[in-house]
Amino acid sequence: MGPDYDDVGAITLLYALARKGECEILATIASDAHPSIAPTIEVFNRYFGRADMPIGVASAGSPGFTAGNNWNDSLVTR
Repeated sequence: MGPDYDDVGAITLLYALARKGECEILATIASDAHPSIAPTIEVFNRYFGRADMPIGVASAGSPGFTAGNNWNDSLVTR
């Protein structure tokens, strides 16, 4: 969910496939340690009706990239 917004398309596609029964989502995982990434994933999980979806976070010492235009921070704030 950062530094760019292609992940928005990926999670949207993932939920579309799950809705069609083509996959089962067991959890969502942040591969980036920036503090806004897991909350951004939570926003999408809630949007798609899966507020209960577990979110894995990156381990300590992982890179912490975020979007330069702050799109994910803005989304979480709203």
